[in-house]
Amino acid sequence: MCRCSARSPCSRSRPATARSAYNGFFSPQVFLNLLIDNARSLCIVGVGMTFVILSGGIDLSVGSVIALTTMVSASLVEHRHWSATAAIPLVLAMGNLRSAR
Repeated sequence: MCRCSARSPCSRSRPATARSAYNGFFSPQVFLNLLIDNARSLCIVGVGMTFVILSGGIDLSVGSVIALTTMVSASLVEHRHWSATAAIPLVLAMGNLRSAR
């Protein structure tokens, strides 16, 4: 029997946590896979940011430009059914225009 009220909602309606929903979600292998899968892009961004910092400039918009171009390219390929060969030059140009000041 459920004793729900407006002040204390039913515990059965709460979403499951990641630990209970997915076995092994917090395992070291998942963490390592996250680093391995993203190592190339993190290295490219790290090398680029190193050159920016050494040249005397600081650019904090790198993360937002990466996020914007990633979401636009994913949307074009997945929802608009563009080919990757058409979407990649577009988002590269968009990111270049967005980051140029």
